[in-house]
Amino acid sequence: MAVPVASEPLVRKFRRFIKDDADLNTLLEAEENTDQFLYDCLVDAVDEINYYNEPLTEYNINNFPSWFVLRQTATLHYLIGNGIHSARNQFSYSDGSGIQVMDADTYGRYINLYNVLINKQRETLTNFKRKLNIDDCYGGVESEYGDLWS
Repeated sequence: MAVPVASEPLVRKFRRFIKDDADLNTLLEAEENTDQFLYDCLVDAVDEINYYNEPLTEYNINNFPSWFVLRQTATLHYLIGNGIHSARNQFSYSDGSGIQVMDADTYGRYINLYNVLINKQRETLTNFKRKLNIDDCYGGVESEYGDLWS
């Protein structure tokens, strides 16, 4: 499945945010993630946001009103996917004389980042939905109460 043309700019923007560039990945000398995986992270993030608390929404990645909220949630999906991949492909070797080699040992870093970001993301997402809910209470008219959680 290919990334829809209309979504390619968001995938590139997300790739820039996570610094997944061949020039920056000095050990890999390649992009670590496919465009399809990054697109899936963005789509999964929107799906999660749409069903997280009331009001239920029907956004997609091309009409989502907040890049910050989308990026933050997609980053968690990125960390989960790469953490699973890293855990599955981790390899340790010890030769008995004290030399140890750990290949693909990034699982712990992904988990640490996830744990740091999850609480911040949940708070941001709750405030985002609270603002939508307050705006809906006023029939779509902006309310100064909604600004309390912006």
